[in-house]
Amino acid sequence: PPPVSAQMIDQVLPRDSIQAIDEPQFEPAAAAARHLRPEERVVGLVINGEARAYPIAILSVHEIVNDLVGGEPVAITWCPLCYTALVFNRNIPGRAAPLSFGVSGKLLHNTLVMYDRQTESLWSQLYGGAVSGSLTGRSLAVHPSQHTTWQAWRARHPQTEVLSKRLTCEQFDCGTYADNLRGSYVLDPYLSYYQTPDEGVVNAQIPRESASSG
Repeated sequence: PPPVSAQMIDQVLPRDSIQAIDEPQFEPAAAAARHLRPEERVVGLVINGEARAYPIAILSVHEIVNDLVGGEPVAITWCPLCYTALVFNRNIPGRAAPLSFGVSGKLLHNTLVMYDRQTESLWSQLYGGAVSGSLTGRSLAVHPSQHTTWQAWRARHPQTEVLSKRLTCEQFDCGTYADNLRGSYVLDPYLSYYQTPDEGVVNAQIPRESASSG
């Protein structure tokens, strides 16, 4: 990652006010289909023959899932402001144990900034590396993933496991959609943001036309 000054990082929310998922709860495709519409977006991942899908409606609420897929420790990361999914290996050379990531509440260029719980270094999803702390300059290996519809993913991977809306809702005591718009996983809580002409939430929102032409 390139050098990043402290002035470039914006504190938007308190750390961990967006709760990462550390003990993801899965269910088979047939059970998940009762809660997922065919057109719903998911992030799909296959490692060493193990297929898993992570609904965007859940990722938009939690942004990070620390998981073990096909024997590999990975972090499924989602930046709702820029609509990007990246899956990182949580192992880095020289460390005996994998890192565990949380949501820092900070943004770099309006993109997700994570932190690792072991050293509290800050990690940019945009750059795939640490930009502050004792691990500054270290990078994370990226695992290939797909951002697609639930229908398409299930057709290609009928044996996939799916991060469960029902079980995750129980895990985080999210209540019903009427009680908790962000937490219920019925709809993406950022839908209204995607329908605006703006990008980002800090530094005077940038009209999309200006961003594309500049």
